[in-house]
Amino acid sequence: MRLIIIIGPIATGKTIALRALEKQGYHCIDSLPVDLLLAFLKQTSNKQNTAISIDSLSLSNNSFEQLKQAQYDYPATYFIAFTTSKATLEQRLQQTSHKNRFPHSKDIMSDQFITQEHFVRQLLDWVDLHIDTTDLNDLQLNELVNQRIAQEISMPLSIHIQSFGYKHGIPTDCNYIFDVRCLANPYWQAELREYSGKDTNVIAFLNQQPLANQLLIQLSDFISTWAPIFEKNNYQQLKIGIGCTGGQHRSVYIAEQLSQQLCQKLEQETVLSHRDIP
Repeated sequence: MRLIIIIGPIATGKTIALRALEKQGYHCIDSLPVDLLLAFLKQTSNKQNTAISIDSLSLSNNSFEQLKQAQYDYPATYFIAFTTSKATLEQRLQQTSHKNRFPHSKDIMSDQFITQEHFVRQLLDWVDLHIDTTDLNDLQLNELVNQRIAQEISMPLSIHIQSFGYKHGIPTDCNYIFDVRCLANPYWQAELREYSGKDTNVIAFLNQQPLANQLLIQLSDFISTWAPIFEKNNYQQLKIGIGCTGGQHRSVYIAEQLSQQLCQKLEQETVLSHRDIP
């Protein structure tokens, strides 16, 4: 049996992730109290893949021993931590039925967030995958689950390359962040401003920049050298963030080209996403 345990605060997308896994044939249990985890696993079938979400509100100082025991009893257990920012959590709670759990406004909600954050922070040291859902809508999260969770469980190491714009914030779940704002900016070319790094005219512009070519070569060499070392150390995923000012031109171009080069060098597909373009 393959067991996936998703842990995180309320309103971080755990239920959406379970729906995606259910479509892949997993038996899914939402919001199982952690104190019931071991008893539930003893009663469930060892043949059916199972995914369980645990609300971090149910965690206590004794919970980590129970989670480790589950991992010992079921070596194929895969732990995922879901987090989001406090501002996003508050916004989601106001928009969903979760707000019924916080009937006395933001003060109680703030206290609950601090409690949840305390335990989740401890989890991040040993979970297999951390997903920050702050900037993800339901559709994006569903796609991410299908790409990253399903793919990473079946592959020893999954490489995820994400472009982003610094003015929209830095991703919080990357292993490496590379700043490409040093490259010539197509934004200042009036005829290129409305395009992205996926379009042929922007690609042609950046292909002519020696620094862009040099940066690509060095990034490709660096990642292709270190990815096997991450894999040997039992990492399930390697996430690389590529950032420029707006996340439209340079970062998208570098992410696209880097993905192609790594596919050739490492002979495996990468997961490629562009956070700040439609």
